[in-house]
Amino acid sequence: MTNLSNSHSFSRPINKGFLALLMFIVSSSSVTSAMMVKNALKAPPHLGAVTLVHANNGFTVQRGGQDFPIQRAYMDKKLRGISSEKLLKHVIAGSYLTLNKIDGPNEYSLRMNGRLNGGGYWGATIGAYAGKAVVSLAGHGTIAVIAFCSGPLAIPVTIALESTFGPAIEAASIAGAVLGGIAGGTATGLV
Repeated sequence: MTNLSNSHSFSRPINKGFLALLMFIVSSSSVTSAMMVKNALKAPPHLGAVTLVHANNGFTVQRGGQDFPIQRAYMDKKLRGISSEKLLKHVIAGSYLTLNKIDGPNEYSLRMNGRLNGGGYWGATIGAYAGKAVVSLAGHGTIAVIAFCSGPLAIPVTIALESTFGPAIEAASIAGAVLGGIAGGTATGLV
């Protein structure tokens, strides 16, 4: 059983080391554990103090001493039938749950959202350098091949082609660096 409490101080970062330790304890224990995960639940203030309980791959809202199960139709598809271990992995990776009251009496909807943490620093850095290098080598390499093929006019051809296409190659290489950085950061990111 996992308890997620509503915390209105929502902008504080999650202590990932603490959550990882809790996840290890839960996954290595055969006993059903209950735990509180702060900042993993966001609910509107008008709901007051609510607790979200995850048990038997379903969710229940505890409010005012009463339990209100959330129907599967009102949950994100990612949350339907999710195990406690997988839910904790999502929370550690930066996801949080949004609880809202819907029209029916004591009926709630539940959505999973990501905090969109940035990607990996080194992946973004390497991707940016690689993207810039690939575009620069392709552009300037093509000029070098053309100049080599021009024989004795190689130097004037190189100067003319670099003067004409050099700024465009540089602009394209910067775009390649941006795209490479995004791809590298995404590939090595947290989620």
